[in-house]
Amino acid sequence: MIKVDCALVSINNNNILKSVKPGIYKLGEPGEVMPVDLNTMDIIGTEVVSIGSARGYQKGIITAYSYEWLDDKKLSVYTDFLIAGDNPSGAFSGHGDSGKLILTADGLRPVALLWGGWQERLRKGFEQENWTYAVDISKVLKYLRVNILSNTQKLKNQNKLLKEMEARENNLKKGIDPLLNDIETATLISKFDNLKGIEKANFGVDNRTDLYDFKVPDDNAIIQSADCVVSLFNEKLVFDNPNGTSTLTTFHYGLTNRLCLNEPFWDQQYGAFGTGFVWGEKIIATAAHAVKNDNYLQNIRFVFGFRMKDSANVQTNVSTEETYKGVRIIDMVYDPKGPDWALVEVDRPIRNHHIPEIRTQRKIQDNKPVYVIGHPMGLPLKFADDAIVRNNQPSSYFVTNLDAYSGNSGSPVFNADTHVIEGILVRGVRDWARNRSDSCYFSKRYKLFEGKGIRCTRTTEIK
Repeated sequence: MIKVDCALVSINNNNILKSVKPGIYKLGEPGEVMPVDLNTMDIIGTEVVSIGSARGYQKGIITAYSYEWLDDKKLSVYTDFLIAGDNPSGAFSGHGDSGKLILTADGLRPVALLWGGWQERLRKGFEQENWTYAVDISKVLKYLRVNILSNTQKLKNQNKLLKEMEARENNLKKGIDPLLNDIETATLISKFDNLKGIEKANFGVDNRTDLYDFKVPDDNAIIQSADCVVSLFNEKLVFDNPNGTSTLTTFHYGLTNRLCLNEPFWDQQYGAFGTGFVWGEKIIATAAHAVKNDNYLQNIRFVFGFRMKDSANVQTNVSTEETYKGVRIIDMVYDPKGPDWALVEVDRPIRNHHIPEIRTQRKIQDNKPVYVIGHPMGLPLKFADDAIVRNNQPSSYFVTNLDAYSGNSGSPVFNADTHVIEGILVRGVRDWARNRSDSCYFSKRYKLFEGKGIRCTRTTEIK
C-alpha cells in the first residue's frame, strides 16, 4: 500500500537559491498547513484553489478522502488520496499539473500535493466527471522533513542565513547535502537592518524614502502629490481575485538582483517596471519608452497603491478598482536625445485620486528645488528630494540631480515650492557598480553635479 508519492529536489546552485521568493505564483504567501483530521473529516467540503502550468488558476472542492487506486500492472495500491473536483469551469487539473500545491481558498492554507486525475463516475446520480487525486501535504512534509516556506518564517538574522548557505556550500563540496542532514530548510528572504555602510546613491546621500513616514497635516502636500502616482506592472504579474481584490506578484529586491547587503531597501519586494501619474479623468502620463506602442500597452496594468504599509510590510493586495488597463495611446513622442512622453487612455474614469496641477507654459526657474515620487527599480512607492534643476537650457527637457533609477521612468517631477508637476523623469546615468570581492552590486555614487544628470521631459512639451 503506497500512501505517499513525493520527491525533494536539492538545488546546489547558490545563485538560484539567492533568488528564491516564498509564495505561490499569483496567489501570494501561503498560510499555515491545514492538517487532515481523520476523526472529524471536516476537510470534506473545503473550497480549494491551485495554479499550475496546465490549467492555470482553478477552484474546486475537496469531496472525498482515502480513495484507493490500483496501478495498471496491478502491482501497487495507492491509497489515502484527497479527491478534489466539482469545478464549474471544467477539470481542476490537467497533464503537467502533477506536483502543484493545493490550498484552501480561504487563507491559502496548504492542503495537498496534486498527484493525478481521471474521469470517473464517483457520485451517485452523476455521469463521469473530472477528478483530481492529491496526497495530504502534512504527510509529504513529514516524509521529506521540510517545511512550507512563508514570509512569517523569515530568519531574524541575516548572518545566520549566510552561515547556513556557506555551510551548505562547503558540505556539498564534500559530497554531503545539508538539506538531507537535519539542517532545516529556511527562507532566503530575511531582514538585514544592522549593517550600516557608506550610502551609495546616484547623487550624494541617498534621499529616497517610503511614504508611510509622511503624516497629515505637516506633509499633506507631498501625500497629495503621491496620490496621483501609479505603478506600471506586467499584466501577468497582476492576479484578479474573486473577492474584488488583485494580488501583485513581487520578488525579493536584494536577492534577485544580487545586491550588496547594505544596499537601501535590500529586504523589500519589487515588481513594477515603470511609473506614471494622473493627467486627466481617464488619462495617465508616463514615458513613451515605458509603453512603446498600442500592442505593448495591452500587456500593462496601471496599479495604484503599491507601497510600503510600514517598515516591514508591503501592500501587494489592492482593490481591483485600483487597477486600470490601457485602451490606447492618445499621443506620444520618443526622442532618445530629447522629449520622451506618452498619454494613455485607460478603460474607465480614475476615481478617488488627486488630479495634480501641471505646468503648461513657460518653464521652471533655474536652480529650483524639485522632488520625485515613483518606483525606482520597481520598488514600492518612494519619495526623493534635496535636488535642484541644475541645467535648464535644453528646450524640451531639464536636468536634475535627483536620486533615480530604472523604474522611475515616467515619474512626475514636482516643484518643491509649489508642488506643481514640472516634468516627467525619463533617463539618467548608470545606476549600478559591482563589488568584485563580494560579487554583489551597489548603487553607483556620483557627486552632486557629476555626470549627465537625470533628464526630465518638460510637461510643456505635451500639447
